[in-house]
Amino acid sequence: SNRRIDDIRDLREKVHIAPTSADYKVYIIDEVHMLTGESFNALLKTLEEPPAHVVFILATTEVHKLPATIVSRTQRYHFRPVAKQKVVAHLKELADKEHITIEPAALELIADYGEGSFRDSISLLDQLATMSGKHVTAAFVQEGLGLASSEDIAVITSLILKGQGEQLHKKLVSLEEQGVSAPILSQQLIRALKDEAPKRPDLYALINDLLEIIKSSQPELKLLVSLLLFVQQGGVPEKPKQQSAPTLVAAAPVVSAPAVKQPIPAPSSHSRRTKQVAPAPKQRAGEESALQKIAGAKQLTATEWMSVLAELKRSNPPLFSVLKKAAADFNGETLTLTFSFKLHQTKLDDGRYRNKLIQCVQELGFNCPMIVTAFDKTITVTEITLPEAESTPVDETTSSVLAMMGGGEVVNGS
Repeated sequence: SNRRIDDIRDLREKVHIAPTSADYKVYIIDEVHMLTGESFNALLKTLEEPPAHVVFILATTEVHKLPATIVSRTQRYHFRPVAKQKVVAHLKELADKEHITIEPAALELIADYGEGSFRDSISLLDQLATMSGKHVTAAFVQEGLGLASSEDIAVITSLILKGQGEQLHKKLVSLEEQGVSAPILSQQLIRALKDEAPKRPDLYALINDLLEIIKSSQPELKLLVSLLLFVQQGGVPEKPKQQSAPTLVAAAPVVSAPAVKQPIPAPSSHSRRTKQVAPAPKQRAGEESALQKIAGAKQLTATEWMSVLAELKRSNPPLFSVLKKAAADFNGETLTLTFSFKLHQTKLDDGRYRNKLIQCVQELGFNCPMIVTAFDKTITVTEITLPEAESTPVDETTSSVLAMMGGGEVVNGS
């Protein structure tokens, strides 16, 4: 509460008074990031030239909020979170001294909630002991903190790993009706899933989605959608960690066949690069089943590839800018895209770009082939030039501006 500039001015007047019973006067400013801008400016002069008998200790949990002028005039000490087992042992010792009866599972929950902080953990233990009459159980801690039970977390984790979406939906709805908040439940699931992630690398994508729950304006819906989409899609495949070897990218399963659009005929001179075609890598287990076919649709070939690029230029210019620099080679049901820059290959291996390409192929009514990306800096790729849409007439003034700015395309504002 002492964050106003008047409080800092009062402190500046008192620091010049020498201590009477000790060598130093120590001022501890807790949560210093809460000071106002004017207060920081008033404190700055004292920090630059402090009296010899004064020591300032500035404590904060959000050091990034401190002005650079303050940080540069202090010696920084970073305290790491305390290991969970040390927190549990310390809480147990305090509980015995205060004659508090507490279950081991309750100590574990309090330590988890404290996130490596002795202060937060001890404060929570004190509150729970006061409310429970010094008899703290795991169920009481879960109820007091709004946590889901360990049994419920185990059930949800099992349903996620087994891909049982219907039962998972019912369980999530049940917990919501019990008053378990989505942000708290997502944090519990993160702790449970991170132990399984080394064996199931696709879980890291789900954990990343769960970290966003707390920022969502509708956390309950965000949690439900994230979990059910993950289960429905069977998880996200782990991307291969290879430097220059070709990378396989499987097409996503198709639920229903979209309407077929008329492809734009490809120019007769389709060849746009000179390269040695790299041998297709061996298909990984499980990818063949991911290649679902659209009933009645044609297989994408070199002839229709130009229509895919034309559609992407209209609907997704960033993806088009990557693909137009690739040398496309069709071999049966395999499409090999070779790039002369590693950055372009990395972008297409990204799930967002890859899924957009697959979606575009399927929306044009073609069966998506197995997509292979490769890197060969020795090849020469000639970018494809597609016919431009009819340009908007420009006057002399506009033409001069375009010439000055390096050219451009006039876009209607309607």
